This record gives sequence, structure tokens and C-alpha cells, in this order.
Amino acid sequence: METKKEDKVITPKRKEGYRECSVYSIPGIGYKHYENISTYMAVNSIKYKNIEGICFVGDVHGEWKTLGYKAVEQYGLENYLIIQLGDFGIGFNSEEYNKIELKKLNSKLKKKNNQLVALRGNHDDKSYFTPEYSKSYSNINLVPDYTILEIEYERDVPDDGIQTTSGYMNILCIGGGLSIDRTERWKWKISKPGRNYYWDDEMPVYDELKLNEINKDYPNDIHVVATHTSPSFTFPFTKTGIHHWMMRDMQLRHDSEVERGAMDKIFHKLKENQENLSEWYYAHFHATQSITIEDVSFRLLDIYEFRSIVLK
Repeated sequence: METKKEDKVITPKRKEGYRECSVYSIPGIGYKHYENISTYMAVNSIKYKNIEGICFVGDVHGEWKTLGYKAVEQYGLENYLIIQLGDFGIGFNSEEYNKIELKKLNSKLKKKNNQLVALRGNHDDKSYFTPEYSKSYSNINLVPDYTILEIEYERDVPDDGIQTTSGYMNILCIGGGLSIDRTERWKWKISKPGRNYYWDDEMPVYDELKLNEINKDYPNDIHVVATHTSPSFTFPFTKTGIHHWMMRDMQLRHDSEVERGAMDKIFHKLKENQENLSEWYYAHFHATQSITIEDVSFRLLDIYEFRSIVLK
């Protein structure tokens, strides 16, 4: 059977609005943190049918050829939904380059009936992650924050004969993260005009109103969360690894707490309403770790790391 995707967007009653709640002083950077104040936000959802497995992938940093090779040739994925957890690496090059390389990746995925979903990371241009942009590619979706992947599948059940049962899984996708080297990236952006290296809307956003809509529309029905960064109680537990960057960027410690704190709020909001939430996949920190907190298994994936869930 052919794996299919169906875009479905709930029509918003009101437009999204943001309040600028703080402006940070960073050498060379006008960094802004935004708080969502919308009274209603549309929940974007995509439905996938006839999926045989799901594969989560860590940062790829624009190496789309490597992503396609590993998925199709090295790991032999077929009829899979591949969820890339941010730092897809789009926005650094020209749109002409994007179209050529994404067309190649789309073709490779299509040959084995694989679908790719990518979240935004801190090394991505957020403006690409829209349903409109993804319409150009049959097997690639760059999804906006708070997108729900609705997965329907069938699997064989051992019995005297062969029986088939239907199943489903809902995955919540939320992108965004903090660039610890942003002061350097801003310098590159100034010294090398014509190419982007940094986006000041990179941070994850805790959108309570959108979470309320999700909890209303999917009561106890979110099974997995996919994000770029993660809550503060997951690995990494300390800031030891970014100490030298904090010496260059006096606001970095504070902003790293804002980043992880937003994910804390998302986790606690979901736990209030989603009893069936069991797994959380993330990337960003270039390591492999697993930990279980409050019956949720948190799994950190390294660069190019693949981790699969077989559904059949």
C-alpha cells in the first residue's frame, strides 16, 4: 500500500498575536523573547496512513544527501514515517539550492514510499516551516510548531489464522532551540553578507492556549512528543559543556534557562491532561541518552542517529 499524507488545518477563529516581553542586550545582537498572547490558535495536523514504522532522526545540519542515503540505503527503510528532530539545516543557502537538493531527497524517499517530517531547530529558518512551503514536495513536510501527526496503521496479530487489527498514534511536534554560539554566528552574518547564519526567533515557544486546544481536541490521545530541545530535568543536567560560551555571552545562562523552562511548562501542561503520553524524542545536544521521568521515556538522539518504532 502507498503511504499517504493528508494535510488538515483547523480554521482559526482569531489570528495569532505576540507580545514582546523582553529585549536582551547581547554584544552585536538584538535578541528578543516573545510570549504568545493569542486567544485562539489553529492546530495544524497531518494524517498518515499505511505506515509500517516510525523512525526518529537527530540533527542533520543540512546534510540532506546523507539523510537520504542512511534512511534508504544504509538502514533500508520502506513505508516509514521519518521524523527529523530539528536542525534540518534549511535557510543557510539559496532557495534555488534548496529546491534542487530537496527535490533529490524527495525522489529518494518516494522510491521506497517513505515520508519525512522535519521540525525546526535553532539552525533553521523558521519561515520555511509552513504547510504552504511543503506543498511543493510529495514526501517531505517541514512542520510548524504544535503540529500533530495522526498515524493510522494495521498490524498482524498472531492467532490460529492471520488476523489484522487497526491502530493509531498521535505525535506532537514542537521545534525551536537556543544557539550557544550565537554571538559568533551574528558576526559571521555581518561579515559575510548574502548568507544567513542565525535567526533571532530560534527559541521554543510555550503556547498555553494552543496546548489547551490540543488537550481539548486530543483528550488523553497524545502518545509521543517530538522536540528539538528538552525539559531541564533531562540530559544535559548541567551547563558545564557551554561554560566557555557563557564567558563570551553574558545573557546565555539566562536564555538557556528560558529555553529549557519553556519545555518544562510544555511537559507539565501535557501531563495534566495526557495520561497516555509515554515517549519523548529530542536532539540538539549531540549525544545519546535515555531517562524515564513520570512514566515518560525521554530519548536523546545524536547527530545522524536513527531510532525506529516498528508498527506492524
